[in-house]
Amino acid sequence: MRIEDLVIPLLIVCVLLVCVLAVLQLTSWLMHNSVANRVTALEARSTNNVTHTDTKEIYERLSSLEAHAGAQAISLKAIENFLLEKKS
Repeated sequence: MRIEDLVIPLLIVCVLLVCVLAVLQLTSWLMHNSVANRVTALEARSTNNVTHTDTKEIYERLSSLEAHAGAQAISLKAIENFLLEKKS
């Protein structure tokens, strides 16, 4: 058998191998996208499940932070007034 006789069968084998690899890559990509979409959907559902208790806690914390910020503003204003009086 000569080398020239093997060229065509080897080319066919290479083309078939490339086709098989392309199908495997496409299948892998589709499976990854499917899993990624499902994970994204689950994350979206779990983050949107905020209960009334959770909402109440968030508003209580926000109220507490607002009160704390107000108290700090008053303290800073008093310190500013003290420093301005001391300077003059």
